[in-house]
Amino acid sequence: MRSLLAVLLLPLAGFAAAPRPSFLIVSWEDTSPRFGCYGDPLARTPVVDRLAAAGIRYDQAYSVAGVCAPSRSSIIAARHAVALGSQHMRSTVLLPDDFRCFPSYLREAGYYCYNATKTDYNFTAPAGTWDQSGGARLTWKDFPAGRPWLAVYNFTESHQGQAMNAKSAAKQRGQLPPAVVVQPEQVQVPPYFPDTPAVRQELANVYNNIALADLRTGELLDRLERDGLAEDTIVIFFGDHGDGIARVKSHVYHQSLRVPLVVRIPAKFRGAATPAPGSVATELVSLMDLGPTLLSLAGLRPPADWHGRAFLGAHRAPPPAFLFGHRDRMNGAYLTDRAVWDGRWHYIRTFRPDREQHPPMRGHEDDPALIDARRLHRAGRFTGPPADWLEKTTAAERLYDVRFDPHCVNNLTRDPMHAAELQRFRLALREWQVRVKDLGLLPESQQLKLAAAAGSALAIPAEAYARLPDLALAWERGAGAVAELTAALGSRNAAERYWAVLGLGLMNEVRMKPALQARLRDEDSAVALSAVWMLHRQGDTDEAGLDVLRRVLRHGDYAERLEALQIVRCLGPAARSLAPEVDHLRTLKPGSYHEGYFATAAGSAAAAIAAP
Repeated sequence: MRSLLAVLLLPLAGFAAAPRPSFLIVSWEDTSPRFGCYGDPLARTPVVDRLAAAGIRYDQAYSVAGVCAPSRSSIIAARHAVALGSQHMRSTVLLPDDFRCFPSYLREAGYYCYNATKTDYNFTAPAGTWDQSGGARLTWKDFPAGRPWLAVYNFTESHQGQAMNAKSAAKQRGQLPPAVVVQPEQVQVPPYFPDTPAVRQELANVYNNIALADLRTGELLDRLERDGLAEDTIVIFFGDHGDGIARVKSHVYHQSLRVPLVVRIPAKFRGAATPAPGSVATELVSLMDLGPTLLSLAGLRPPADWHGRAFLGAHRAPPPAFLFGHRDRMNGAYLTDRAVWDGRWHYIRTFRPDREQHPPMRGHEDDPALIDARRLHRAGRFTGPPADWLEKTTAAERLYDVRFDPHCVNNLTRDPMHAAELQRFRLALREWQVRVKDLGLLPESQQLKLAAAAGSALAIPAEAYARLPDLALAWERGAGAVAELTAALGSRNAAERYWAVLGLGLMNEVRMKPALQARLRDEDSAVALSAVWMLHRQGDTDEAGLDVLRRVLRHGDYAERLEALQIVRCLGPAARSLAPEVDHLRTLKPGSYHEGYFATAAGSAAAAIAAP
């Protein structure tokens, strides 16, 4: 019996004795693939280029969101943010008590897990995620001896604020050798920007900030080499989402979601299926796949309920046919977009075509490139498809052939030649929304209440959102959807009433005006606010609607107030009687992001209602 037990344990003993890699993750903020190794002739990125030459460069790597917190929540949890409820920028998400993020599985297997600075997950990392996060800046020399480790370092030199702020950009530029500095006249201006000195300077800043981040990354990798650990450490480099410039950051265009991703694997850890050094992988990879891939490279099987998949290692899974992205509340502005990518075609579905793509947002309005774009657009000197992102409404669907239109300017949805492609993406999106349980179709105020009642966003019952992917688009069927939407106005489900109001309003069903007016008295504020907005679009802005806005501005939760401010800004002078409530929200001290959002959103609303 004892000898039999010894035989059974031999594979386990062999596994335990096998060397396990350490992992160094280097993440950059707000970074599109502007690198020499990705074919950009203007890039000054020798460090990442050398890393790619010694590793694997992923040509089709995507973030799930065009902004940091939702993206990072999906990375650390290996699940889509819309399933976690963490899709809104700067939100507070309730998670189940037993929820685990991917580093906890490595810790359980004996790894020491260290996060140098940034978390920004839209939730508090569950206990057991990290051995240490933040605090004193450590290196691998400070980690327990004899244990493999995971270390995450985040570089902010490439962040949006460093590109749009002239003083910050100049300070960073001054840290580069003069021969490396990119000048404004050297950049190519994409068609979605006007060609102005401010735009050129900001694009040059982006290149220079990337060059500085490359320099700082080189210092970290040189330290790893000097300490004799390069051959024991797998290095993963990526950007958390696309460029930190207007029309890219916070959107779901190809440029918003496509990111650089490079993995260098030392020879001792390369399996027979590992791509050779210098390889270019074209399979679809999501940043959400990083956690499962690290577990797989450590010999651990990723949990089956994760949305991410391992793209390297012993438990590599086949690549998907599509990748998916989303755009929800961005600071104080509510948006509901979904994106689908298959390697050539980029599809965007806008569930709120009544809203502008780039409304005023905290942290964006001081951007010189955006200021120029808005100014020239208002003057009629920057128009047409390249300037669509500045219009007051949005196309419900957009389809781009990135092979011929890399900047996503030419919307092909009205071309009958692409009807089959369009239908393929519609079906893929709906299947995904149902499969992952897309909570983004719940108004945020409703999501917060349902999560509190259920104990977590993940525990929100399916009946709360099951009908929403279809109901939110029913209006596109025209008159044939009136009966369905009218019936949904009486649903016990507040989210179904919300989409019914929006659907009837988007159809401009004037004969349904009495039904919409009745929803002004709805017990759910999100439903009542949607009725105010849809009635205004039909030319009906009366005191009853203004009373709804007044009540929410005074007594609503933060999500309801942000939505109300967005509507007030769109109503403009018609909402002038709400000036006292708006001015009060402008005075809130930005002790939290939400208060700061109130101040910014209220400032925009105040300017709109005071307009002549």
